[in-house]
Amino acid sequence: LVIANRRVPESEEIAKYYMASRTIPENHLLLTSLTDKEIMDREEYENKLRKPLLKKLTQLQDEKIYAIVLIYGVPLKVRPPALNWTDEELLQQLQEEQQKLLKKTDGQTNDSARLKELREQLKHVLGTNKRAAVDSELALAKAAEYPLSGWIENPYFLGFQNKKTLLSIDDVMLVSRLDGPSPEIVYRIIDDAAAT
Repeated sequence: LVIANRRVPESEEIAKYYMASRTIPENHLLLTSLTDKEIMDREEYENKLRKPLLKKLTQLQDEKIYAIVLIYGVPLKVRPPALNWTDEELLQQLQEEQQKLLKKTDGQTNDSARLKELREQLKHVLGTNKRAAVDSELALAKAAEYPLSGWIENPYFLGFQNKKTLLSIDDVMLVSRLDGPSPEIVYRIIDDAAAT
């Protein structure tokens, strides 16, 4: 399945060029409207990329799609989930406490145990460990649920083949990307691979 971004005009053109060079059926193209920036919000990822992808995979279920190719113009990263009001309140409280401690110690004992603890709590609330690459998230798009923090064992990895992992091979898609600094370079990548 090939995914292109309607908001980046070259994205659809490159996708069609690639599909023609690899004789990929036209119905294996998913066009979606995403931000033209490198980073997308988690909500945008879920609603404008993951859900349309799952719908397309259902439409093509008889064709057994195992791999996704992302085309120039599809964002690279996904932000952490937006904070709910409870998390926003907790964040404000933690930040206020951190500022008070820093003022109280005149910034001299930044390595105190409570400051370290506050930094970890802030990191958890902000979800900085829940950022992701679009490619990695799409590899898990078929999985019903999985933790957003940290990494997940890849069932394709040889070291995990005889072990029970959170996800099975059927839950994981292979994801690749045709991208580069300019559309011309992406066309060259396609042509060079075909020539080779």
